[in-house]
Amino acid sequence: MTNSTPTILIWVNQYKKYQQLIEQGLTDEASVLKTEIDEALPLIELTWKDLEQAASDGSNP
Repeated sequence: MTNSTPTILIWVNQYKKYQQLIEQGLTDEASVLKTEIDEALPLIELTWKDLEQAASDGSNP
């Protein structure tokens, strides 16, 4: 079994970056990033829900 924590952290950071782009109104950049994330998720066996959960867990003390 391999340690998937680094992979999860990378994609959670990408998800947070995506959220920031949306908040800033940078929809073109956000769309490109969303496509990258969408393509990677099946390969790393994660879903958007997984990213949302991990991102919210990381922001709560």
